[in-house]
Amino acid sequence: MPRTPIALCGIALLLAIVAVASGRADDKTLLATLQAKLEKADAEIAKQDWKAANELLNEALTDLGNRYYDPNVIDDSGMHLVAANMQEKEGKPDNAARNRRRILDSRMEMLREKNH
Repeated sequence: MPRTPIALCGIALLLAIVAVASGRADDKTLLATLQAKLEKADAEIAKQDWKAANELLNEALTDLGNRYYDPNVIDDSGMHLVAANMQEKEGKPDNAARNRRRILDSRMEMLREKNH
């Protein structure tokens, strides 16, 4: 294949399309994993096992990292996460788990929206 600027642009475009498609597939796998952890955390919340719920939710939030982030969306979930951490330290693990659950759910929704 000739290495003209047009050919190189075509190759770059093809690589970009493959990267985006691959990222979306990875995000779908991640979302499925996170959903499973969220459901396990819900079961722990129902049993009022706050320690297990918080561990699962922290793990899921760590797994998600900042992949959900979209610079076009206002995201205040970081402040809520700080509050959840403070609640846990203050001996309110039930409030912390409920807040972390909402944060995880919200960030998962942002990741879903980002991929549409």
